[in-house]
Amino acid sequence: MRTQENIEKLPQECREMLEAYAMQIASAKRAGDVPHAAHARHEIKGYINALTDLGVIDLPHRRWIRSWYASGRPEQILKQSERSTGGQNG
Repeated sequence: MRTQENIEKLPQECREMLEAYAMQIASAKRAGDVPHAAHARHEIKGYINALTDLGVIDLPHRRWIRSWYASGRPEQILKQSERSTGGQNG
């Protein structure tokens, strides 16, 4: 299963939280704030681990989802989110 399909299976609230972390990473990368970017990546890892423990994400897919959001590429993340929600993302 592709990463996109796994992301689409996530509940909207989970995608929004992961997108917020990804935006923090992107902002920190643009500002050259390596510690902030690293902290946000750590937060993503913890959040995804919690989602895995709760059964929201399958263990084999969490690595791809984490890599996608931890990349800090908000343009791609937001475009993906808009496609999966019909443009309803604020």
